[in-house]
Amino acid sequence: MCQLDETIEGDNDEYKNASEKLSAIAKVMLVTNKAVFGPGPVKLLYHINETGSVSEACAAMNLSYSKGWQLLNNMEDGLGFKVIKRFHGGAGGGKSELTAKGMYLMQKYEELRLDTQEYLDKLFEEVFADLDQLKEFDE
Repeated sequence: MCQLDETIEGDNDEYKNASEKLSAIAKVMLVTNKAVFGPGPVKLLYHINETGSVSEACAAMNLSYSKGWQLLNNMEDGLGFKVIKRFHGGAGGGKSELTAKGMYLMQKYEELRLDTQEYLDKLFEEVFADLDQLKEFDE
């Protein structure tokens, strides 16, 4: 399982590495006047990069092929650049691969997500540092 699977929207996987201890989890989205890139799109790009196929990437995410293309088209429209190269095929079918900008975006998004979570973990500890010291007045 890829590291991206830890925080993908709609999945409860984001909690699988959490302890019983209270914590906070960040969801990082890249936006213009609308959300254009986040956990779902980065997971789709990850699978396209692994498989070379939009169809296989969608299947790995239990996502319809048309929804996958809708995500890709919305992503590219919002970002203003192509994230995948499309190679139309004949009898053997086509293939897809990430563009240099698509690969860069995926890698930098993951860097931003990890740094954001690391900062949030530190901030959470500061903000809630005295939680265990509070007396329970309702007992």
